Amino acid sequence: MTPVLLIAFNRPDLTQRVFSEIRDAKPERFFFFVDAPRSEEEAKKVNAVKQLVRQIDWPCARELIFPEKNLGHTYGPVAAINRIFEASEEAIIFEDDCLPHPTFFRYASEMLEQYRNEPKVWSIAGGNYLNPNPAHPWSCWFTPLTSTWGWHRGGARGGKRTSLFLVGRN
Repeated sequence: MTPVLLIAFNRPDLTQRVFSEIRDAKPERFFFFVDAPRSEEEAKKVNAVKQLVRQIDWPCARELIFPEKNLGHTYGPVAAINRIFEASEEAIIFEDDCLPHPTFFRYASEMLEQYRNEPKVWSIAGGNYLNPNPAHPWSCWFTPLTSTWGWHRGGARGGKRTSLFLVGRN
């Protein structure tokens, strides 16, 4: 399975839901980014999110990315994404408020296999903005738009985007 990155901050309940789906998928490589708190008030919630590492109960190579200083909602995710693409050419990436359907992991891996060498495909995303819409019977489609809600990207394609691939109906 493609390596998985979870980007989180101070929402333990939401992060727990996303983490549970990742745990059920049991990726062989798991990267977990939790940004540092901005204040003492946030520290309790951030620490609760970090404690989710205790639930990694499957065999996997894991990398915990816990910066000492808060990087913010722009630089934090960028740092996490840069790190996973230093370690792997491909990744499935989730933020703490992006709950994947259990089939997304298999779907992303299958689509990667099918489109790995297709230069026009830059990303595979899990957003479904047409469902339910009987005028669009496809299970997936190509689009020039992007989505950061449950997405997969091959690192070697950065800057060469011509079209994107979005997940359709499950």
